[in-house]
Amino acid sequence: MIHGNIFGDRTTAIAIVVGILGIGLISAYTTKPTLKSAMKQEKAINLLVWKLLKDRKSGFPSADERTQRITGKAAICALLIGNYFTLAIMLMLIFGRELYDLQNVDAGYLLISTLLVSSLSFMVLSWVFSRKGD
Repeated sequence: MIHGNIFGDRTTAIAIVVGILGIGLISAYTTKPTLKSAMKQEKAINLLVWKLLKDRKSGFPSADERTQRITGKAAICALLIGNYFTLAIMLMLIFGRELYDLQNVDAGYLLISTLLVSSLSFMVLSWVFSRKGD
């Protein structure tokens, strides 16, 4: 039997609940909800709770000062990279259409590329910053 708050604090618990609801809403509106998708969501929730319990029992803080600094620095850099990439795409589309008669690109591909650049840059930067010493 588990005693106490397994989620650490209220913010983490709220974030988990919002994430679960978001996953459920997205899967309900994009695909036909099935037992298989519900089982995948349950597995993801169980994995998250297991990781939180394991971290709590091990006694190691999940977010110490160094980790927060690394994550913050990587997030700021990834945000700037994503913003500059989006600005470059917008300028390319504007000048390409007005000056060079280029065709418009589908917005879905542009959104996917922007999300990939932001996400991958965050993952790479947090890996690089965590490998570097203080």
